[in-house]
Amino acid sequence: MTTLVCERCWSEIDRSSEPMRLIPHRVTDGESGEVRRLQSAVHARACTAPDPGAWNPIRRGVAPAAMRWANEQADHR
Repeated sequence: MTTLVCERCWSEIDRSSEPMRLIPHRVTDGESGEVRRLQSAVHARACTAPDPGAWNPIRRGVAPAAMRWANEQADHR
């Protein structure tokens, strides 16, 4: 079973317990002009804000490990 994500609140939709609505969209391919039909999933009831977790004040800016990795990858000539 595929996981559906609400297009409004970006939370997962539990297909077994939450009512949902599928909104159809027509998308035209620019090159061939072919029309495809896509569907977006949204909660049928009001969305609740997702829990982002507790804020950690230490995590400001870029992580040191990420900076080390970026410096190793970059060519600084």
